[in-house]
Amino acid sequence: KKKKKKKKGGGSESAHIRQKVWEAFKYDLQGGKEDWFAQFSKLSLLRALCLKLGLRLRAREYQFDAETPFAPSDVMDLYPIVSHVVPKCRTPQAVMENGIMSLQMGHFEMAFNSLNAALGMYHQIMGPMNKEVANCFSYIGNIMFYAGDAEQALLHHHKALLISRRVFGLDHPMTSHVHQYMGLICNSLGRHDMALEHFRRAHYLMQLVSGFHHPDACISLANVGMMHQELGNHAEAIKALKDALMHNEISLGASHPQFAQQSLACYYAISVSLSQLGDFKEAVAYQKKVYDAHRANAGPDDPNTTE
Repeated sequence: KKKKKKKKGGGSESAHIRQKVWEAFKYDLQGGKEDWFAQFSKLSLLRALCLKLGLRLRAREYQFDAETPFAPSDVMDLYPIVSHVVPKCRTPQAVMENGIMSLQMGHFEMAFNSLNAALGMYHQIMGPMNKEVANCFSYIGNIMFYAGDAEQALLHHHKALLISRRVFGLDHPMTSHVHQYMGLICNSLGRHDMALEHFRRAHYLMQLVSGFHHPDACISLANVGMMHQELGNHAEAIKALKDALMHNEISLGASHPQFAQQSLACYYAISVSLSQLGDFKEAVAYQKKVYDAHRANAGPDDPNTTE
């Protein structure tokens, strides 16, 4: 007798996806498919699908909730996906790793010498347009920033940004991270307008690549709110900070240590902006949240709590 094949319904498909996610990441997708699938960024999923399948789609507004969001005319091109192994240069890689270790240990001079040597090796062996060259420029920029030379730090990160755009593309996490670093440096130099533009770009790229609820997207959005506050745009600052809190709670959860740390900074910044707008009652409520959090984590005698 022929065995009849059981048709997999929507429930079994959802359970299969949930099981695969648990096996790969040890993360449990709570609820049914309609609950957790709604949290995904459709644009990020489409981007990842196109990169893996070699699709180029027409740039237009797609209605992802429609029954047929795509048409055959939307496919502009197909290109092959080639699996290859990138050759590694062992000597400059070892020198760069030593520089990174020295940087993490706080030995800035040793880290600078090692990373500068690795930069020269990579430049001669693989050329200037290489991801390792961009990484070296970025690490050297961090050393310059820690050493107090913010102008040189900004210059090195700008070089890393130019190479990252050419090598990785405009919509890559590495490009977003360089924008984030440049925003922090511009803020330290007092160039708040320029810092706001870099933070906006970093947030846009992280939304495109990873979705609204990614922790890095939440951090960049919080930085956007901080820059609006520095520029006196308190209404925009409050909106950005509240959105960052909401997305961060969705991605990490209210009990996550990273969420607790970031929420304190956001609560305090929101209270400052509310006080500048004259809403003192709401400002006191947010300051009360900061006080309760400090008292619960550090105790009543901690300097932050008493302050």
